[in-house]
Amino acid sequence: MNKTETLYLDLKTLAVRLNPGDRFLSSREIMSRFNVSQVTVTQATERLIRDGLILKSQGKVTRVTEHVNAYKPDAKPVFCLVLPHWNSPWLGLLEDTFLGLSRELGYELVIHIYKKELHISEFPKSRIDAFFVLPHQFPVETILDLKKLPVPVLFIGTHEYSEFSCIGADHEYIGMLAASYLIDLGHRKIGYVCVHEKQEISLTQLKCQRSFRNTCELRNAEFIPIDVYVAENELDYRKVYEKFKALFTGKVDFSAVFTTCAPQALRAILESGYRVPEDISLLTLGEDPMFEFMYPSITSVSGNPEAIVRKAVEQAFSELNDSASKHWIIVKHTVIPRESTAKYKTGEVL
Repeated sequence: MNKTETLYLDLKTLAVRLNPGDRFLSSREIMSRFNVSQVTVTQATERLIRDGLILKSQGKVTRVTEHVNAYKPDAKPVFCLVLPHWNSPWLGLLEDTFLGLSRELGYELVIHIYKKELHISEFPKSRIDAFFVLPHQFPVETILDLKKLPVPVLFIGTHEYSEFSCIGADHEYIGMLAASYLIDLGHRKIGYVCVHEKQEISLTQLKCQRSFRNTCELRNAEFIPIDVYVAENELDYRKVYEKFKALFTGKVDFSAVFTTCAPQALRAILESGYRVPEDISLLTLGEDPMFEFMYPSITSVSGNPEAIVRKAVEQAFSELNDSASKHWIIVKHTVIPRESTAKYKTGEVL
């Protein structure tokens, strides 16, 4: 261990013994106390600053930050929730659930938002005991970087990455459940709208779509696939709504539709002169607290966010004690019936 590393560890131990706001040693005091050079002091203290443990104020006085509390013996574990920068009610609901359960389950929570690409170099520098990641389409390099992290990494909502524990949905079950629900209502021509970026449909989307199609075929219903392509920078509410509006202009050949973008679809259907659910039943994937207050209220296939968070945190604690205990954990989805779906009535639909 070199001098810089030794000094860094000594100073970190000293900082943790102090309280937030306390004055930390100056460079001159460190040089005198530990008999080291200015260069070594600068390198060690800069690392403490990157870790978020100390901060130099305008008067050049260095003070200890609140992040030292995370390293004290009685500190709770610190978990980092890593979310994509999507305009998604589901992500907001999941974030609120992680925050709401933190006191009960005994952890501190840090939020990290990433855009199209995830770079671990941008992760928080303060102490993190485990990462919960909601993934996008990660390249191999990102997966390799995540595997190098010295703490548990758990994926939420997908089972595409076998190297990590995954907590989320069985998308084949979701496809079967959604198709069966609409078929049980008497619908025999069902549109399946997949919204995705061009040339970039995820494995989970493919699993759900394939299961939905197979269920329709087994039960003598017509599966009508509809791809709504959007450019990378178009994945927002208005752009998706405009795509739906173009889709529902004119006559459509189905009595029910399943999609992940319910608000946009609902508005486009109604503005195109169709009635919901009298003309077209609308079923969506995921849950939004606003679904209950829309008119008509939206029927959804959804997992329980509290169950997902509890399972994820339980698994994180397990891996903190045993790094080899990685698992795939399924949280079953259910249908939440509301007003946007109804039984098919011959002669009244389309």
